[in-house]
Amino acid sequence: MKKVKYDHKHLTRDLRDKLESYLKERKNFTEISELIKKDRTTVSKEIRLHRKRQEASSFKIKGLRCINMKKCNKFNCSTDKECFEEKLCPTLKKSPYVCNGCLIRTKCRSTKFYYYGKDAHNNYNYLLSKSREGFDITQEKIDKIEEIIKPLIVDKKQSVNHIYVHHKETLDFSKTSFYTYINGGIFSFRNIDLPRKVTYKVRKKNKETNFNIQVRLNRTYEDYLKFVEMNPTFSIVQMDTVEGPKESNKVLLTLLLKKYNLMLIFLLEEQTQECVNKVFDYLKTKLGISLFKKIFRIILTDNGHEFLDADAIENDENSNHVISLFYCDPGKAWQKGALEKNHEFIRVPFPKDTSFDNLNQDIINLLANNINNIYRVDLDNNSPYELALKDLKANILSKLDQYKINPDNVNNSNDYYLSKLKEENPNEWYYPKSKNN
Repeated sequence: MKKVKYDHKHLTRDLRDKLESYLKERKNFTEISELIKKDRTTVSKEIRLHRKRQEASSFKIKGLRCINMKKCNKFNCSTDKECFEEKLCPTLKKSPYVCNGCLIRTKCRSTKFYYYGKDAHNNYNYLLSKSREGFDITQEKIDKIEEIIKPLIVDKKQSVNHIYVHHKETLDFSKTSFYTYINGGIFSFRNIDLPRKVTYKVRKKNKETNFNIQVRLNRTYEDYLKFVEMNPTFSIVQMDTVEGPKESNKVLLTLLLKKYNLMLIFLLEEQTQECVNKVFDYLKTKLGISLFKKIFRIILTDNGHEFLDADAIENDENSNHVISLFYCDPGKAWQKGALEKNHEFIRVPFPKDTSFDNLNQDIINLLANNINNIYRVDLDNNSPYELALKDLKANILSKLDQYKINPDNVNNSNDYYLSKLKEENPNEWYYPKSKNN
């Protein structure tokens, strides 16, 4: 006899309707299981769980439902009595447990049970919904998360993914469940404590501008795409500046090594070409032209006035062309979207309109290293530092002031940088507050 391959998926409305019709045809559970490709026990449980009760008729006969009616000699027996024991048809205590196929059901005045496909499916959906209500997490697990995970989120502003990579034994459920638990308020930390769970404003559409200055000749975004296609092995770097409020002077120069998503950050005294050129002179000297050319071979930036001295950036001290600089189309920052997204990490400790005037390069290096040691989903749960380490090696990264930070020590909170500023200047210091604070 050929063995039937059973389907282990949930019963559908169509299968329940078929099950109802097979019961009317007086088919046994074995026959039904073969017809609907479900195990016999599945059929049995389905019928007993979702069968619908129809009360017995009491026409002219009172107390008909009680087995002990004659023993008690009572004609008004009810379910409230201790001796009450319901009288059911013997066939309801065994297969098929319902009266769908009974030949005398129209004449029988006992309590009946019927299986209806529509009602069974509605009841199934209701039970399924109820079973998924609430939170499947114990108080012990909540307390453990509060003890271990809360400080990393609230105090150190670590991202959820970074924490998941290094605390799999504590967070042994999905990230979706984690966010659901937070939304449900079962932890003391909230959505506002998550550094990456932010609301984005709708970007304003920039007006088309006729930006056609001499420096952009052969350095447009279209030229960049062609050059990359012709030189696919060349390293690509995206460049931009992060500004504070209008009344502050200092800005941050950011350079993203796109292959590793590693971001270098430099504090500029002013947002000028001269200050940008000083950073590139420093990099050329520190790394040497050969290594500088390998790391910064192609640079893509926006049309900011501080980047318009292209020759100074591209050439060495002997005016030899060593790297290639290209510009995004005006008003299209998304063309260097990887860097724009990384700026979100900077805005966690230093929100928009926060002044950088009282920071120094040591604090900025600390900021860059904390950001580069965050483990990320889009990097297959690696950190930018780890990826760069495989290619550039530790000695090269040290020349770029990059180093390893233990995962649990990664800290990107404003209080952390505040404490570092206070350590450096215990007598005179103040935190670079936002003008909105």
